[in-house]
Amino acid sequence: MGSQRSRPTRPLHVLHVLGSLGMGGAETWLVQVGRFLDPERIRLDVAVNNAMETPYTVALRERGWRVLACPSLENPISYAHGFRRLLDENGPYNVVHSHLQLFSGLVMRQAHLSGVPVRIAHARNSSDGKKLTPVRLAYRGVMRYWLARHATKLLAVSRSAALGAFGPKYGDEEHCRLLTAVDFTHFSRTIDRAGIRNKLAIPQRAKVVGHVGSFRKQKNHNFLLDVAKSVVERRADVVFLLVGDGPLRHSVEDRARNEGLAERVRFLGERDDVASLLLGAMDSFLFPSLYEGLPRVLVEAQAAGLPCTASSTIDKEAAAYPGAVSFLNLDTGPETWATEILKASDSPRDPNRGPAAIKAFTDRGFTPEANARVLTDLYEGALAS
Repeated sequence: MGSQRSRPTRPLHVLHVLGSLGMGGAETWLVQVGRFLDPERIRLDVAVNNAMETPYTVALRERGWRVLACPSLENPISYAHGFRRLLDENGPYNVVHSHLQLFSGLVMRQAHLSGVPVRIAHARNSSDGKKLTPVRLAYRGVMRYWLARHATKLLAVSRSAALGAFGPKYGDEEHCRLLTAVDFTHFSRTIDRAGIRNKLAIPQRAKVVGHVGSFRKQKNHNFLLDVAKSVVERRADVVFLLVGDGPLRHSVEDRARNEGLAERVRFLGERDDVASLLLGAMDSFLFPSLYEGLPRVLVEAQAAGLPCTASSTIDKEAAAYPGAVSFLNLDTGPETWATEILKASDSPRDPNRGPAAIKAFTDRGFTPEANARVLTDLYEGALAS
C-alpha cells in the first residue's frame, strides 16, 4: 500500500497581497473564501498598499487576520524594499499569494528572495488597460520573466485572464489552474420587490436596467450612457441604476445631467446590498466592459435570474450556460445594444433562470466552500512537496 502524504501539523502562515480592501472582485473573493478556511490549518495576513479603512478591513480584523500596509505600487523600487521588510518583520511565511496582475512578478521575486517556499500569482483581468508603449512592453517582459522564474503556482479567474497576465506560454490549462467563486446564498432568499423599489423611488411598473462596477475606464460607462440615451429616447418607462464608485463617477454624473438623463439614470454609489438590488430592483443587466477577467457581478446577475447583455470581450466562461448572457460586440454601436436591452427587459421573468444558473456555476466549483478546499489542498500540498 502506498504511503499517504500527511498535511503539516501546524497552521501555515499565508500572506495575500492586494492593492486595497475595497469592495472589488479579488477582495470580495478573499473575504468570502476566507470564511471557510480552517484557522487551525491556515493563518492569514493581508498586505495592501492602500490602508484606507473599509468594511472588509473591519471584517477581516474581527476574524483575527492582520492587515499590513505596503508602500505604493507607483514606485517599484520603494515597493520592493518595503515588501521585503514586511516579509521579514511579520513572517516567516509559508505562502505568498498575490493578486496584483503583472505586478505580481515583483511580489514573487521578493518573496523568493526572502525564502518563502510557496509563491502563487493569481490573475484577475484579461488586460491591464495600458497602452503598449516601449516602456510598458519592457515592464511586461520583465514581470512575465519574474513570474515564470519565481512563481511556484499560477492561478487565474478565467482562461483569458491567464493569457492576459502570463502570456501564451504559461496561460494554458497545463500551467495555470482556474479558480474563482461567488457566494450564492444571498440569491436564494425571498425578496420584497415592491419594498425595494419604493425605497429607491422607482415606479413599480418601470423597466429597470442595472449595472454594477467601479467607475473606471475599463467599465465603459460612457458607452453605457450612449446606450441609455438611445433607450430613453424610445421608451419613457425605463430607468437605469448604476451601482459603484470610483475616480470617473463625477464626470459620468456630469455628462448624464448635461444630456438630460439625470431623472432616468440613477447613481447609487457603493452598496453592500447588491444581491437585493439585483433580485428586487432590476429587470435586466447591462455590462459593456472593455475587458474583464471573469466578472463576479455578471455571475451574480445571472444567479438573480436577470437576462444579461455583455460585451463580447468578456470570456464566455462567465455565462452559466449557453444563452444565459447575450454577448454583443461594442462596435455594433449603442442602437443595437439598446434594442437588445429593451428586448431583455420586456422578456417575462423566468423563476427558473436564477436557480439554473446557480446550479450550473456550483457544478463548476464556483463556490467559496469549493475554493477554500482547493486553496487548502494547494497550500499544504505545495509545501509538503
